[in-house]
Amino acid sequence: MAKRKGAKERTEERRLHRVRLGVVCAVAAVVILIVVAGIYLALRPATLILEEGGTYREVAGVAVSGDATISVTEFFSYGCPACATFEPRLEAWVAELPDDVEFNRVPFVGSPGWNVFARGYFAMRDLELLETYHSDLFDAIDVRGRNLGTAERFADFVAADNSESFLRSFNGVRVERAMQRADELSRTLGIVSVPTLVVDSRYVVIGQGASVDALRVAEMLIGKVREERLDAVSSE
Repeated sequence: MAKRKGAKERTEERRLHRVRLGVVCAVAAVVILIVVAGIYLALRPATLILEEGGTYREVAGVAVSGDATISVTEFFSYGCPACATFEPRLEAWVAELPDDVEFNRVPFVGSPGWNVFARGYFAMRDLELLETYHSDLFDAIDVRGRNLGTAERFADFVAADNSESFLRSFNGVRVERAMQRADELSRTLGIVSVPTLVVDSRYVVIGQGASVDALRVAEMLIGKVREERLDAVSSE
């Protein structure tokens, strides 16, 4: 026959149970605090500063633009997975740009394997097909893995009903001249990888790749250009 526990023993058991429960709750609270802190640190915007040689570089020898608008140029390629990842964020950012900022793209021609995509871009621009197929090309090449690396395959994708006309533009003088200008511009600005953003044709965002930080640095550079232009006007 089991011996019944005395009141003192029962009291001691209840005390130990409360101690154990308190320890468990304390440990759980610490774990939750660590997890929440980790999530906060991961999601909070990092402090960015404009630092020449750090977040941007200025291209030597490029004259300050006298245009009323501030240009933002993206160097990209349809064959670049990082460009495909960057595209949705970039599109949303471009849609909110103020009236004094003008956005444009330049296909990267520094990689022989991507020259077909650059020619295709310029041919689509001439034939007014960019708005229809620009995003679809990122999806086809970088998401679904379609091989569009020849002129004929590219033409079949964007102009299946009139591929001959597209190929004439693709191989034409206008596209050839556009390719030469794109190559000269990328060399002048020192573009060696994509995606890369350039503000006012002289400030190159560096070290940010396809991240949100690239857009934040570009915004700060736009502000820098505005200030420079105001200073130039006030000093006249």
